[in-house]
Amino acid sequence: SYTMLGMIGAEMLGLSGQIEKQAFFETLNGKIDGQELGKTVINEKTGEKERDHRPGTDMTFSAPKSVSLLAEVGGNRDVREAHEHAVKAALTYMESELTYTRQMKDGQLESVKTGNLVVGMFRHNTSRDLDPQTHTHAVIMNATRREDGEWRSLTNDEIYKAQRTIGAIYTGELAAKLQEQGYELRRTDDKGNFEIVGVTREQIEHFSQRRTEIEASLKARGVDIDSATAQDKEDATLMTRAKKVDVDHDTLIAEWKGRASAVGVDLAEIQARAGAMREQGGVMREDRLTGRQDMEFAAAHLIEREAVVSREDLMRTALEHGVGRVSPTEVQKAFEKLEAEGHLIKLPDDNYTTAKMLNSEQWALDQVRAQKG
Repeated sequence: SYTMLGMIGAEMLGLSGQIEKQAFFETLNGKIDGQELGKTVINEKTGEKERDHRPGTDMTFSAPKSVSLLAEVGGNRDVREAHEHAVKAALTYMESELTYTRQMKDGQLESVKTGNLVVGMFRHNTSRDLDPQTHTHAVIMNATRREDGEWRSLTNDEIYKAQRTIGAIYTGELAAKLQEQGYELRRTDDKGNFEIVGVTREQIEHFSQRRTEIEASLKARGVDIDSATAQDKEDATLMTRAKKVDVDHDTLIAEWKGRASAVGVDLAEIQARAGAMREQGGVMREDRLTGRQDMEFAAAHLIEREAVVSREDLMRTALEHGVGRVSPTEVQKAFEKLEAEGHLIKLPDDNYTTAKMLNSEQWALDQVRAQKG
């Protein structure tokens, strides 16, 4: 594994390329650009003043198991780069749309959009049980710069609410890149998750010891993994976490190849099929969507029943529905265009409705007024 810093906030600080250990830990501790972030608190035991600063948040982006097999066991660099591209796309969305801090205005504390993040990315290729697992830990530093040049702590509210949207952007971008490379995909649930065609469910389960442990832990508490909340999964992950061990990488890859052969995973055949498909321009799906069609589906699915919904719910529904069928970039552009054309209407509380629903509500109000008394 290796590490690097990215994003606009990092560029403002001159941080790029491989992480320098001291700069990384200083940024985690809130020592940034000559400032010390955090609030002053009184230590209950000593009575002394001290600085309290939350270092940051770890967001982990994990590839589907079939993708990990191609990237780590098959050594396919293009597949690994598709994963890295998808991670960066998800972080870029988070940076541009979800990055806020708080500041005082007219005696009131309000959220202010900043549009810059500092992120340390740690790239790994194994699970704790030493199965192949392509994943990236994105350490979101608790720091962002306001327009006036001052660095402040992040507000986590928007990022927390949009976790599924961020995940759907990662999944959608990964699917789009893999299909460009010629890989056929099959959806595994209604949340947009997928695997590469040619790797069976049984083969995936063979290389998923970590998931099996977490699933068993949830089951023991009467929770099904498919309906488990994020907190349920986090609790089960921590409860079953084994200590990390150092291994010889070449020995591990040789073991993976042996296991893959034993369960009938033919990575060479899958890659050869993808190569032939790539020469023809990649996978062109018959069920592909335009960004507008996907957003119209999300609006019809949500707004016709609830009248008013959040931007994140609209985006999440469209993105999850569109994985492999339309790129997240097209979905975002369609949202912006539908809003600009007046089909999606932003309300004073920052939620959305459709022009059709607004007109229907207005008609109902007019009828009530006409019948008053």
